[in-house]
Amino acid sequence: MKKRALLFFLIFSVSLLIVTSAKAPRLAGDGGEYLGMTVSFANHLGPDLTEKDIVKREEVIQANKLYWWEDGFNHFGYFKALNGQEYSYHFWAYSLASTFVYKILDLFNLNLLSTFQITNALLMILLLYWIIYRTKADKKAKTWLLLCYFLNPIWLYLPWTHPEIFSFVFLFLGLLQHIQKKRKSALLFIAIGSWQNPAIALVALYICLLELIDIFKNKKILKRHIFAAMISLSVFFPYAWYYIHYRMFSIIGDTYTGPINLQKAISLFIDPNMGLIVYSPFLAICLVVFIFKRNKEALIGFIILGLMALICSVQLNWNSGMQFINRYSVWMIPVVIVFLISAIKKLKNYKMWMTIHVVISGAVLLGCLVTYSSYSYVKNSGFANLIYSSIPGLYNPPYDVFVERALGYEVSDYKESLPIILATKDGVRKALINENTIITYTNSKNISLPTSRLFSLKSIAKESDIFKETNPNIFVSFLKGFYGLETNNEISYRWMSKNSKLILFNNSSSLIKELEFDLVSFYEPRDCKIYLNNVEVFSGIIGSNALTHVKLQLDMEQFIKITFDSDKDVSPSDVLGAQDGRPLSLSISNLSINS
Repeated sequence: MKKRALLFFLIFSVSLLIVTSAKAPRLAGDGGEYLGMTVSFANHLGPDLTEKDIVKREEVIQANKLYWWEDGFNHFGYFKALNGQEYSYHFWAYSLASTFVYKILDLFNLNLLSTFQITNALLMILLLYWIIYRTKADKKAKTWLLLCYFLNPIWLYLPWTHPEIFSFVFLFLGLLQHIQKKRKSALLFIAIGSWQNPAIALVALYICLLELIDIFKNKKILKRHIFAAMISLSVFFPYAWYYIHYRMFSIIGDTYTGPINLQKAISLFIDPNMGLIVYSPFLAICLVVFIFKRNKEALIGFIILGLMALICSVQLNWNSGMQFINRYSVWMIPVVIVFLISAIKKLKNYKMWMTIHVVISGAVLLGCLVTYSSYSYVKNSGFANLIYSSIPGLYNPPYDVFVERALGYEVSDYKESLPIILATKDGVRKALINENTIITYTNSKNISLPTSRLFSLKSIAKESDIFKETNPNIFVSFLKGFYGLETNNEISYRWMSKNSKLILFNNSSSLIKELEFDLVSFYEPRDCKIYLNNVEVFSGIIGSNALTHVKLQLDMEQFIKITFDSDKDVSPSDVLGAQDGRPLSLSISNLSINS
């Protein structure tokens, strides 16, 4: 049995390292800053940013054909300290942990941006080793731990240049030591995990409270209590470091944080776009069930999770980069796993429940891996769209979450994008409006079956898209085939592929009589047909050297679909040798809608 376990561990570990090494790396979240600090440690054994570090960071990014910041933003996220050096507002523990891998890759002239995903893989291998070989537990407990290890949404963060896996692993290691009554090492691991995500320190506080209770019970202080207290102080290491360098405990400050927000805290668990209930439903349901059964460990775990969520809720940018599940939720999962061990072991039909765990958690994880996208954080999940389409009043997320996922891209100030409408061809389902400086949701009161597709619509404004003039009563949604907004010679336009669609929604009682726009073909002329609600209204050749003006007569209904169908598309990389690999056919600009 031990030989088979060792063989499995070695095969899995090697396979994981091969896969992560072969996968093309990318920057995610605040990856540019973590890369910068890693480069700094590799260059001069310190986290301070130098011009040499900036040049090397840019080399690594350009070698992967990625983009970070323009020259004026090379110091973004860094602040000058009392010693004259520049340090990041993100603590450097994860970057330091990644430096060894960086140096190895540099030694063999390999892709340096792969540093983080390989480091993440090594951390996950360390955790698997700890579960198998360093955790004393019976068969049921160990089976539970292994299933929760393999069927966990944390794997979605494996390619990230970010410390989610770092905090997840060290919190998990600390909790494994805690259940074995090894509190000194538990506190050390948990403190390390908290260096990148401070809310984890609450778990260390819980263990310290247990030590304090032990002191009162035995009416004496032992050496282990003193050592545990000393180790627990290491959670304050980042604050001490920043105080020494800046005379303040944190340099994130009011610019990036606000007051505690209960709605945000709750959303970490039940939000249909990013919550634990969606991406780890079996664990979430088990936690709720055992809370109602008054299981002591489940109740304690729930309290810890709630307090951690409240601390995380001070973040202003709540729809920040994430991979399906909120990145604050994902590293909290070890608390659920470990605090449910005793309750799970006592389940009747244990094997049946573990089979259900495998089926549900495996299906969710597989679904996320199949639909894996770097832009999942600016898309509504299928579950969220289902609610919006049927009972929209049931889900009122934080405003920035609603706006950015409706638009499909990040915005610096969501208020400037209002109003935003979600609609089906049967009418408006939900809207976020700004009326007399009061921002509020309006929801359709009709409960309906989600029988038609949900569209995100934004009001037409010349300064924000391809429209020639503002029309506050017309809303638009760019669908299949359209690319992002581009500007050249003060003209805004969008490229599209050979079959592209957009939706126009008329929110006024007056009919729209005329639709005008300019088209140009990429690289060479091509045939084009245009359909309004599947009825052909234009057929002709669009040239590639000059704009073709198109004018369509119509009596616009409330909801209209415009389809552009050309005979072919081609990418700039194929015909011009450029890096742009998008298949392009036509671009559209100067869209005008006339009554």
